Order: sequence, then structure tokens, then C-alpha cells
Amino acid sequence: GAKVGDVVDYSYGGEIVKAMVIEQENQALPKIRISAEAGSRRVYGIFSHWDDDDKNGNNDLHAAALGAKFVRIAKGENPKGGDLIESNGDGCGRVQADDIFRSSTVAKITAAVKGTVYDDGSFLLPCTLHCG
Repeated sequence: GAKVGDVVDYSYGGEIVKAMVIEQENQALPKIRISAEAGSRRVYGIFSHWDDDDKNGNNDLHAAALGAKFVRIAKGENPKGGDLIESNGDGCGRVQADDIFRSSTVAKITAAVKGTVYDDGSFLLPCTLHCG
């Protein structure tokens, strides 16, 4: 129940000492944002779904990095089955310029069969993810 700035009793080395509660930046786990850089090598997953389980009061975002999922492809792309996908820099994917798996490769298209087509012209394609 302590908050940042509170002084609390803390057990350290078998001894009770006074300690101040501080907030540290999480430097171990990745933070999530929409990729703003085309061809980014830092993409480690795609949006999978929201965990709207109200039990803990959080609406956690789930990202997927390996396995089979649908990937949102940018308007104007003409992908074919087997094409590799990288970030388009706007939250969508684009066809990678070559067929070499790179640190920027996010996915591989399994079939060029469009799923949902969105109002902005982007669309979903089934892919295997390779960015985890």
C-alpha cells in the first residue's frame, strides 16, 4: 500500500532498515508503440489483442512475435505468398525489398488472400511471424 516517496521499514540482510519507495524506469522489458520508422529493426511484435479482463482493472495489450497471425498491410502494397514483410512506419507492414531474413523482417506471407479491408485501404493477410 506504500506510494512513491513514502518511507517504510524494509528487511535487508536480516535487519530492519528505513527505505524510501522510489519509482524506477523499467529498463528490462520492451515498451510498446506503433513503429514510426519504415524498415525498423526494433520491431519485436505486432498487436495481437487487448486483454479486457476486468479482474485486475487493467486493459493489457498483447503483442505477438512468433507463430501464425494476420498482419495489417499498407494500402498500395501488392504482396504475394512467400513475400517477407517489414514495417511500413505507420503501424502497417510492407513487402520487403528482398527475400533475405533480416533484423527488420517481421513476417512471411502464407497466402495472398485478403482478410479484413479497412477504410484507409490497408488489409489483413495471413502470415507467420519472425520477429520474436
